[in-house]
Amino acid sequence: MIGVLVVVDLNFKKIKELFDGGKYSEVISILQNIDGDSTNCLDEMYFMYFSYARLSRFDIALKGFRKLLQLGYNGYDSYYSYFIYNIGLCYYKTLQFRKAYLFFKYALACCNRLEFIPRTLQTEEIIFHKSSNHN
Repeated sequence: MIGVLVVVDLNFKKIKELFDGGKYSEVISILQNIDGDSTNCLDEMYFMYFSYARLSRFDIALKGFRKLLQLGYNGYDSYYSYFIYNIGLCYYKTLQFRKAYLFFKYALACCNRLEFIPRTLQTEEIIFHKSSNHN
């Protein structure tokens, strides 16, 4: 039996331009046949799943982001906190609020801009304190 080799145009610059131009369906169309278990195309996979999120297909995006997390992905251009934030956003949009909260909190903790963490945690404490007074 002869196998079929699927050739995918992985010109990352082109993919990034399409994504930045809001052509999410085209990004998905180009990347949908890449090997989901490969660690060679993690950035491409990230933009494919991010495209699903931009098209409000959060269930698919979440599944893909979790797979990237298992593969050890560190985020596009080393923005790990943004990658983690996007996972939280997908949980939020799929009404999984507890998981969303944990991923949002983790995104802040690993954020490159550490000066915002104390203010955010202080705000979080105020919100929890006010909500516990209303129980």
